[in-house]
Amino acid sequence: MQVLSRKFSIALISIVICSLIFAVVSIVGSKEYDIPFSTLWMTFIILSAPMFLIVGVLSSLIYGKFIRSTLIRFICYVVTGAILIIPFSKYYFQDSDALRFAILGACGAMLYFGIEWLFNRYIFREQQSQKRKSS
Repeated sequence: MQVLSRKFSIALISIVICSLIFAVVSIVGSKEYDIPFSTLWMTFIILSAPMFLIVGVLSSLIYGKFIRSTLIRFICYVVTGAILIIPFSKYYFQDSDALRFAILGACGAMLYFGIEWLFNRYIFREQQSQKRKSS
């Protein structure tokens, strides 16, 4: 149960950071400023939350259990993010460019993997060593 709560906390942090990056890129890249930043950021949070919470957490659990190599896990994350975002984007945005969304999905998967790696390396490892010392 503790592993699942860790994965969900990583997913929530990834949602906020990824949505913030996408909102900044959208504001900087567009020439029209009709939508306020906060509205755009919340829209990206709502649209990216299902992918991070469902696909990110499940793939993280599966890859963490069966794959030991960090490089192979990274490649699996990127491929999963790139492939599974395409049906999601086709559902929400009917005339969407699949390649653009595949790149965004791969970037989101890289972000999720990076945050998970940092947490496992520095935060969760320290908690495990403290539990061992107290036992």
